[in-house]
This record gives sequence, C-alpha cells and structure tokens, in this order.
Amino acid sequence: MKKIISSLACLAMMASLSSSCAGNDDDLGRIEIPSADYTLPQGKDAAADAVIVSLYQKYGTYFLYDFTEKDFQWSQVSANSLDTKYRFDPIEATKVVNLMEAIQHGWLDFYSDSFLKKSLPYKVLLAEDVQTQELTFDWGSWEYVVTWVDKPSRHIANQMAIGNVSDTWNNMSASQKRKFKSYVQTDFLQYCLEQGLVTIPDEFYAVSDYTIDMGWSATSEDARKAGFVYDPQTDLEWSTYGTITRTADINAFIASLVYRTDDEWTDDLQYDYVKRKYEILVSAFSQAGIDIKRIGNATF
Repeated sequence: MKKIISSLACLAMMASLSSSCAGNDDDLGRIEIPSADYTLPQGKDAAADAVIVSLYQKYGTYFLYDFTEKDFQWSQVSANSLDTKYRFDPIEATKVVNLMEAIQHGWLDFYSDSFLKKSLPYKVLLAEDVQTQELTFDWGSWEYVVTWVDKPSRHIANQMAIGNVSDTWNNMSASQKRKFKSYVQTDFLQYCLEQGLVTIPDEFYAVSDYTIDMGWSATSEDARKAGFVYDPQTDLEWSTYGTITRTADINAFIASLVYRTDDEWTDDLQYDYVKRKYEILVSAFSQAGIDIKRIGNATF
C-alpha cells in the first residue's frame, strides 16, 4: 500500500511547480519533502521530468529513472533463497519519455484518477530492461544453466519496475502494445489484490475443488470442467500438473481476463464452473472501479 504521511502530503501540495512544458528542469521547480526518499525532478531529461512531476502531483507516486540496486531489490519482507530473482539495466534518460508514453497508454489510461491515486505503488522504477532468472537443467552437463529473460514488469512490496520499451508508442506494433499492456496490467492487478485494493468474494473459491489431484494424464478439457483456466502470463496449464492452489487459480483468471478478448473467452465460457468464476471476478473488479473486460478487449 502506498505510504501515506499526512504532514508530508501537505508539504507536497504546497510545492510550487511551473508549467509541465518547461524547457529545463529549473523551470519545473523541485519537490523537496523532508525525510522523503527521493527528490523530483531527477534532472537528467527535461521532457521526462515534466511528465514525472505531473504524475507525482496527481497521484503521489514516484516514477524514478535514477535509482539504485538497493531500491530495486528493497522489500519489507525478508528475501527467500527460493524467490524468483530479478535484475535490471539502467535506462538512458533520453529514453524515459518513450517508456512513460507506453505506461500512460498501456496502463494508466484504463483507470480513473481516483482509483490510481489510492492504488498506484509508492514508486515505479523505470528501467532499460527488467529480467527474471530462469533455471533449466542441462542433461548433458548434469547441471542447471542460468539464463536471464526479459519481462515488461515486476512488482514487489510497494513498488513496480517497468522496462523493455525501446520505441515510441506510435511506432510499436499492435502486437507489441498488447503484449506490454497485458503483462503490466496483470502485474498491477495482482499487486492490487495483494494490497487488499480488490476483494475476491469467497464464492469464487467455493466453485472449484482444490483438493483434487488431476494427475499427469489430465487434459485442458479436464481442467475447464473443474473450473480452471490456462495462465497466459506464466504459459502454464497449472491444473494439469496435479493440484492447484487458490493463489495460482486467481492469478490465472486475472491474467486470462487481461490477456483475452471477449471472443477469445467464447470456448472456455461453455464450461459452467469457468463461466461462474468469470462472472464473479468481472463483478468484483467492477465494484472496485475496474473495467477488466475493457482491458482485455484492448488490442490497439
């Protein structure tokens, strides 16, 4: 949940800022909050700074392109050696505007200002690349091989990190825009769920039986009959690998709602359990102020 300190918020509101179209960072003014973690603008690109300062004024969230490894890895929860590992490459300041444009059109535009003000993470770290570590077993050497795979985003504690946008939004293909939108939106909505910003009704979890071990011979149809869907974010049909947890189930549904259009849901909604859980989630997100079907239907 976003850190809220009333005295600091008052000081932030009093900070004077001139036009966001200013030609240099001095014209932007500076947001200097005692005891705060960061100062805006960061001062390496006037165009990017104008956008970032404007967003901070609206939502109270720090969008940062100049940050440290400690910032990136920071969490209030102790790191577990089994946790997924991530790394980043710093972004050149002149490329930040392109990334901010993708963030605006592929993420922020789908929500009201009031929802974003209460729901955005405390900070969003802007990177050239965000990568996750993957281990694959090499049967030849009988060892695990480490590779780093690009991901559009990652969330942890009260922050998100976003990267892997190298072109302007207008020059990106519809496929590239949709891929970026789908991954970042899924990440953000899972963050919202973890932070208690969206409540999933108990009736969603009451539909399927999580104690059933479907076994290695189970098919996708077996999964649908049991009320479980494919997870496009992780590319896994979790329920055909034995049992499925409540967390994996809700994450798969959220990802499917964000990645898929109405037409792409047609086949799965023929299954009663899937349809029931789908309708429960669409309603739950609507009550939270989120039109999740609009997000899914955006193909650009």
